[in-house]
Amino acid sequence: RSCQLLSVPRELFRLRNLEVLDLGNNSIQSIPPSVSKLYSLQKLLLDNNLIRTLPASLHNLSSSLTLLALSGNPLDKQVLKLYLAGLPVLMEALASKGGCAIKPGGPHPTSVQKYMQLMS
Repeated sequence: RSCQLLSVPRELFRLRNLEVLDLGNNSIQSIPPSVSKLYSLQKLLLDNNLIRTLPASLHNLSSSLTLLALSGNPLDKQVLKLYLAGLPVLMEALASKGGCAIKPGGPHPTSVQKYMQLMS
């Protein structure tokens, strides 16, 4: 936290048993797909960075991840909607679309589609 990072250090992805990763209050613009290698990760704190979207590979952590903190980031509008819908909806969208470039009216899983309709 607060380490003046511009990117996620690649060395972190070797820590397979890491359970909490706090990268909040930095200037990180993107999360590399390699984040999915952190199989034991339960909490990913990315608040107050410059993140706009999320890698599709993040859905690979859906069985272990219980907290994803993204507040204070300039998230794309659709990513923000899915994030606010909750972690299960966000993970489902990442798994189904291969990323968070979800367009209104496009093919989405049922729960994501219902949420998008409610938010429109």
